Amino acid sequence: MKKKSFIILFLLSYNLLSQNLDTVKWVSTSGDDISGTGESFNPYKTIKKALSELDSGTIYFRVIENVDTFREEVVIDGKENITIRGHEPGNKFVIFDGTSDLSNFNWISQGNNIFKTTIDTAIWQLFIDGKEMVMARWPNAQFTDKSIYSWETWGQGNESLSTNGSVIVDDNYHDMSKIKGNLDTAHAILNLGSFRTWNSKITHSQGQNSFTFDRNISDNQYKDKHHYFFIEGDYDLLDTINEWYHNPTTGDLWVMTDGTNPNELDIKGKTSTYSFDIKNSKNITIE
Repeated sequence: MKKKSFIILFLLSYNLLSQNLDTVKWVSTSGDDISGTGESFNPYKTIKKALSELDSGTIYFRVIENVDTFREEVVIDGKENITIRGHEPGNKFVIFDGTSDLSNFNWISQGNNIFKTTIDTAIWQLFIDGKEMVMARWPNAQFTDKSIYSWETWGQGNESLSTNGSVIVDDNYHDMSKIKGNLDTAHAILNLGSFRTWNSKITHSQGQNSFTFDRNISDNQYKDKHHYFFIEGDYDLLDTINEWYHNPTTGDLWVMTDGTNPNELDIKGKTSTYSFDIKNSKNITIE
């Protein structure tokens, strides 16, 4: 009789375990998509792999450190009743980070505290030791002192002399003629319509206190008042600490530091807008 009870309990436990493997998968930054089984003690490395093994169910994170960072772009397509959630209680966190690690990329000094490397992907934000750097711009501004949020760090146009397609800069605020070099790849963020702002490629020659821009503003949207703007996207604007510039055509990336070689710093570039792309699905929970 005891032997029979043992067999029944064993079969019940086995059935529950099998059901759990069908509806629960585990992932970890230290996991493995090839040799992993998706069990808590042998997790996968990516959510993509776990999703491929689930019709419905729950994906848990096995957090190794206090904070584990995933740089995966997750596409959930054609799924139902999927939950993705943390498991560890207490101070255990999962971060989805849309950056690529650019540390140890053989940064080479260019002089004047400017360092250069080459990367094979486009980036639109740069972080050093967790702090956001400023894309090389004019007039200069910083995140560190919040000046980047001030109208005082925008140039102003002379509204009476400017036209739709050409801005004459008001040097009572900032003098563009002091920029060294010709701006041949730069873009202007143009607030020329009171409540409207455009991004336009510009042409500017060294010594000029004016520039022309690609005319993508209709005449009825262009206003002859409140002309604010700033310029970014050109190597010749790289002239102060915490600025960076990336040429997406050549892959060259420059950054200006306080003199510290970037090889000694934690550098990351923004490469992903969304961590999760959910489509053709329903009842998806991320918690």
